Amino acid sequence: MAAKDTDLWRITYEGEKYTLARTDITVGVLRQMKSWFGPAYGKYLSFVQLLIEGDADAWACAIWIVLRASGRNIRTPQNLDFAVSEVMAADDDDDELDPEPVLPEAGPTPDSSGSDATPA
Repeated sequence: MAAKDTDLWRITYEGEKYTLARTDITVGVLRQMKSWFGPAYGKYLSFVQLLIEGDADAWACAIWIVLRASGRNIRTPQNLDFAVSEVMAADDDDDELDPEPVLPEAGPTPDSSGSDATPA
C-alpha cells in the first residue's frame, strides 16, 4: 500500500497494523496529551521528535491515537504496555513512511573561503 501524504508512521500493536496520520494529531489530541504528560506533548513538532527519540509516553500516545482512530474505546494511554523498540521498528521495511526529522532552522552559512563575513 502506498503511503498517503497524511501518513506519518506505521505502527504494529498486538499484531495489528495501524497508520498514524498527521491528521489524527488534532488540537484536541495535543491538548489532552499536554494535560497528561506536560508541555512538550502539546506541540506537534515536539511530539514527533519525542517519537523519533523513542519516548515511551509519546509512543503510548501514538498507539492511543491510532486505536481511537480505528474505533477502539481507549480512555488513556497510561495503561498501554509494549516494547517501544518493537513498535518503533514496525516500519523499518517501508522507507516511504519514515518520519521527516525535526531540524532547527538553518542559520547563515560560511562562504567558500571559510569565512562567515558578508561581502560589502
